[in-house]
Amino acid sequence: MDPASLHLPADQNYDCVQCGRSCQAGWDIAVEEPIRSQLEGHPLTLRVIQQHGAALIEKKAGPVLNMTPACGYLEPDLLCGIHRHIGVEAKPNICRLFPYILSQTPEGTYVGVSYSCTAARQNLGRPLAVQGEEVSALLSTSTAINMVGEDGLTVHASWFTQWSDYRRLEDQILQRAEVVGMQAALAEALTGVARQVAGWKKPRNTSPRPSPEELSGCVPADPDLLKTVRREMWAQLSEHLLPELEGVESTVRAHFQKVTESLQGLEGVEPLHTPEVEKYLRHLVFRKQLVIHPTLLSNLCLLDFLPTFLALYGHGFARHRGREMQEQDYWDALDVAEKFLVYHCRGLRPVYQRCARFLVDQLRSPV
Repeated sequence: MDPASLHLPADQNYDCVQCGRSCQAGWDIAVEEPIRSQLEGHPLTLRVIQQHGAALIEKKAGPVLNMTPACGYLEPDLLCGIHRHIGVEAKPNICRLFPYILSQTPEGTYVGVSYSCTAARQNLGRPLAVQGEEVSALLSTSTAINMVGEDGLTVHASWFTQWSDYRRLEDQILQRAEVVGMQAALAEALTGVARQVAGWKKPRNTSPRPSPEELSGCVPADPDLLKTVRREMWAQLSEHLLPELEGVESTVRAHFQKVTESLQGLEGVEPLHTPEVEKYLRHLVFRKQLVIHPTLLSNLCLLDFLPTFLALYGHGFARHRGREMQEQDYWDALDVAEKFLVYHCRGLRPVYQRCARFLVDQLRSPV
C-alpha cells in the first residue's frame, strides 16, 4: 500500500516497550493456515505443548493460540518466542499488527492504536506520523482491517447515512472540541443526532432506509437527560460486563470483580475531566470508532459514557488498593475500558444499542 494513502495521527506516539500485557489478555488470536503450518512440529511448539498442554486450541472459526493463562509462546523475559526463534513472518496476523487499528474508508486508511497497549496509552515512543512505511509494509500482508463504505453507515435502527454525511458530523465535533473540549462536543453531537432520530417518523418495517435529512451535528446538551442516559448505561453494563471477562486470566478477573462489586453506582460520580481523557476520546474519533461498529448513535452513547466509567473505575481501583486515585489506577481503568467496552466489546454492542433506544424514547416521550 502507498504510504501516501495513510492517515496518521499527529499527536500519537508508539514504540513497543515489551511489557507482554497483550500476550496475557485472554483474547482469541486466530492462527491463519500458513502460520499454523510453520508452527506445527517446530521444536518451540513442542516445548509449548509440553509446558502448557496445547499450543493451539481448535474453535468453530478455526485454530487460536492457547492463551490460558497467557500465550504459551510468551517467554519469561516477556518477549515473543515465535518472533525470537522462528521469525516475525511466523507470527499470527493479529500479533503482527497489534496495536495498530486500521480503518479503510473512502478517503484512505486511518491508522490508530489500541489503548490496551501500554506504550500507546502512555504515548511512549516515536510519533506514529513517521511510521507510514512500517504500517504500509504490514498492510501488504494483512486482512485485519475495518472497512467503512461510501454508503450504508447505520445511524440508528434501520436508518443509514453516507460517509460524506458522517464526515460533516465528525468535522463539526472536532470544530466544537476546539471551543468546548472533546467531552462536551461529543455530548452535543449525541444530543443532536438523538433529537433528529426522535423526530423521524417510525418506519412500519425494519428494512434499511436512508436518513431523511443530513445529520445536524452538535446542539446544546441537556445535562439532566445525559445523566439519566449514563445511569441507564451503567445499569445495563453492571449486569453484562463481568460475563465478558470469561477467558481472562483468573487473577485479573478476580481483581476486576472485586473492584466492580465495591462500586456503589454513579451517584456522586462526575465524569473524569483530564487531558489524558480528552486525548483518548479524540483518538477514538480519529480511528473511526463512531462508525466501525454499528450504530453511530450507540457509539456516541458509549463515548459520552467513557469519562464517567474512567472516573468510576479509576476511583474503584484506588479504593481497592486503599489509597486516593493515582496515575496507575487511571491506566488500569483505561485498560479495562479499551479492552472490554470499546474495541474488543464482544457481546456489549446490544447494550449500547439499547441505551441509544432508551435515549430516543426519552426524547419522544411527552413532557
